[in-house]
Amino acid sequence: MTRKTDEVSRSNFVDWVFTILSLAAFFAYILVIGFAPEFFALPIVSGSLISIGLASGVALAVFLVALAGIYVHLRNTDSHQ
Repeated sequence: MTRKTDEVSRSNFVDWVFTILSLAAFFAYILVIGFAPEFFALPIVSGSLISIGLASGVALAVFLVALAGIYVHLRNTDSHQ
């Protein structure tokens, strides 16, 4: 295999890994909302105004933004080498 073919195979693998990670996180969040919404209504700690749903929603957003940043960094460093 040529060097270009190796780079394309590697980038396709990275694409699929990041796609699966982001979809799994998003669908897990949606499934909990759909099948156990009362879980997301619970406070993080007793007496807290912040619910598990709010905290996990923020965590999901931060995770997906971080995942996108890592993906962009990997793609940009691969293409410049």
